[in-house]
Amino acid sequence: MKKIFSLYLFLLIPVCLFSQIEVRGGLGSSTLTNYLASNRLSYHFGVMYGFNINDNFSMEPGLLFSKEGAHHAQYFYNLSLSYIELPVLAKYTISNGFIKGLSLKTGPYIAYAISGSRDNESGSSDKQNIKFDAENRIDLGMQFEVSYRIKKINIYTNYKKGLRGYDNYYEDRSAKISNLRFGVGYIF
Repeated sequence: MKKIFSLYLFLLIPVCLFSQIEVRGGLGSSTLTNYLASNRLSYHFGVMYGFNINDNFSMEPGLLFSKEGAHHAQYFYNLSLSYIELPVLAKYTISNGFIKGLSLKTGPYIAYAISGSRDNESGSSDKQNIKFDAENRIDLGMQFEVSYRIKKINIYTNYKKGLRGYDNYYEDRSAKISNLRFGVGYIF
C-alpha cells in the first residue's frame, strides 16, 4: 500500500507543479426550457483546476456548487434546485496579439441534485421539498464559456444547457435546465 501511495504522489507532484487553481463565483439567470417558465436569479461558486497541454490548449475539470431554478408562469410557483456540479472543459487560449488572454472553453458536465424546493408565489408558507428519485437527481449537459484573463483575475460568461429532461411532477421530462452565468475568478 505504501508503494502505491508513493507512486501516486510521485505522479501527482509534476501535475500540480504545472497546473493552476482558480477559485470562482458569480451570478446568473436560470430557467427550465419547454416548461412555460421564466428566468430566475441563480448563483454558483467553486474551484476549477487547470493543467496545460501546450501553450494554447488546456483542460479544466472543476467542482462547483450551483443554485438554479425557474419561475413557473402558468402555476405561479418558484422552483429552486441545488447541485454539486463537475464540469470538464477543454480550453483554447489566444496567447498573442490584440486579444491575448481571451479563452474559449467547452465541455460536458455532470451535476448531482442535493436539494430542491418549490414555493407558491402567493406568500403562503406552502414550501414543498422536492423528493428526487435516482432518475432525475442527475443532470448531464454541455457548457460553453468565454473568459478574459487580466493577470490573476479571470472574468467569464458561461452558458450551460442540460441534455437530460427534468420534471418531478408531471412525467414530461422535456424540461431541461438552461443557465447563463457571469462571474469572476482568482487564479493561484
